[in-house]
Amino acid sequence: MKFMNIRFLKYFLGALPFFYLLFFQTNVDHLSLGDRYLREGKIGFAREEYKKAHSINKTSDHIIRDRLEKLEFMNREDQIHLNAALEFDRNGKFDEASAEYEKALRINPRSLKALEGLMVNLFRAGANEKGLAVIKKLNDLSVENPSTLFHNALYDYRKNNFDRCAATLVKCMKMDKNNAQFKELHAMCTARISEIKEKKNIYAGELFIKGARYLKARDFKMAALSFQDSLMNKVPEETGAVPGEVLDKKIPVIDIYSKVGIYFNLSTAFEMSGKFEEAISALEKINDFKPDIDTVNYKIAENYSRAGNDAEAYKYYSTVNRLNGSFPNIYNKLAFCAKKIGDYEQSISFFRRAIEYDPKNPINYYNLAIMYKKSEKYLDSYEVFQKTLGMLSRADNSLKYLINEQLGQLNAKINGVNAKKQ
Repeated sequence: MKFMNIRFLKYFLGALPFFYLLFFQTNVDHLSLGDRYLREGKIGFAREEYKKAHSINKTSDHIIRDRLEKLEFMNREDQIHLNAALEFDRNGKFDEASAEYEKALRINPRSLKALEGLMVNLFRAGANEKGLAVIKKLNDLSVENPSTLFHNALYDYRKNNFDRCAATLVKCMKMDKNNAQFKELHAMCTARISEIKEKKNIYAGELFIKGARYLKARDFKMAALSFQDSLMNKVPEETGAVPGEVLDKKIPVIDIYSKVGIYFNLSTAFEMSGKFEEAISALEKINDFKPDIDTVNYKIAENYSRAGNDAEAYKYYSTVNRLNGSFPNIYNKLAFCAKKIGDYEQSISFFRRAIEYDPKNPINYYNLAIMYKKSEKYLDSYEVFQKTLGMLSRADNSLKYLINEQLGQLNAKINGVNAKKQ
């Protein structure tokens, strides 16, 4: 008995999906669903739903017959308008053809032939936005062919999107290598790209000259804008160089239009405006393609120093020293920077190098003596201060006063040290 119950349960469970499906299908209003598909122009789907309405919902024969007759009529009417449109196209009556394509699409919105014919005529009439909308409908129906791509490219050409137009036409010509229409538009597009490029080249050069004039006139904001606009139009192909005398000018400016010149001038405009980070960024653009220019690295160090970042300044001053050990005043810069970051021994070492480089400059000796004093090397400091006094002329009264003041302080320090020893 128990075995019989189990078998019955298995049969019941196996039949359950069938009864559920039968119940579900019976409760779907296939007639209404078919009507909806018919309104949307989905004739094949509508026909299937009407058949289900007859077989599953047991809808009356005459109702189904009326629906199928309407469906066939609409199907024929769709084709009638499409044929009329094609005939108008052959006779050059494109407006009338477009009207017939639209009628066909109202009946069957998924008619690919009607959509493609309407697309061509809309672009022919210059209705670019409407034509693009039709292309999007075709794309939604998974249609992408040489015709849709060509008209997409034509849209971009008319909207001055020449780079995108050229890229789309390359795809067209891969699909249809011998199409003269594609080749003609591609040639026109390439010519426009070359023309714009040449105009941008000329305009970029003019903006560089304008920026240099603004820089010399101390209008740093307008100078920066001019150089940035120039770079937006074209980055110069010529690398260029930094003239040796550029740092001798009150406002460092390069007059020759080049890649180095425009970024260097842009950095000067930012630096003079107090925008040190932007100045560094412009100079680093030069380092990206030419990292061995001592003047560029020196200017980066100077901007870091002015921005209060002495560690980075020291790093770039060291780079300058590596590139050019005879760069003007580099040892003093390194010495002062080392002092600021607390490395007194390095500072003393660089002040000594500054004296070797320029042994007749009393300021170098004065700075060395100060560093000896800070390092509590009082006797060394005293000795160097005395040597500095001997180098001064009678006119150097201010520096003499400072040295004598320092010597007085050192005497007190030395006497204090000696007293402790006793």
